[in-house]
Amino acid sequence: MKPFRLKYFRTIFLLIACSGIVHVYGQAAGKTKLDSLLISLQRSAEDTNRVNLLNDISYFYAYISPDTGIIYGNQSVELAERLSSKKQLAEAHNSLGVNYLSKSDYTNALDQHFQALKIREELGNKTDA
Repeated sequence: MKPFRLKYFRTIFLLIACSGIVHVYGQAAGKTKLDSLLISLQRSAEDTNRVNLLNDISYFYAYISPDTGIIYGNQSVELAERLSSKKQLAEAHNSLGVNYLSKSDYTNALDQHFQALKIREELGNKTDA
């Protein structure tokens, strides 16, 4: 009976250790991706590619620092409006909605998602979420 317990304990220990390694590796990969996006943002021109970068960064921050994600999301909305890029504007409102949802600010989250939905319906794109 004891060898079975020891084998069971070793298996559980290895699973926990491996999941910790995967978690740490995932965080490091995520940090690298975010750093890459931020560097690309510094080098980008005021065009739709910059809007896409701002949206990606906003989504990235949603579960790390939603307040920071909202800042990037608002920048994305402003630029998309200046460029008259409705598709990116819808995506910007969606990223803001995700950040507000992460903060449990359901009123603003719904407002942003409904704005995104309205724009997508105007564009005839009801399935792109």
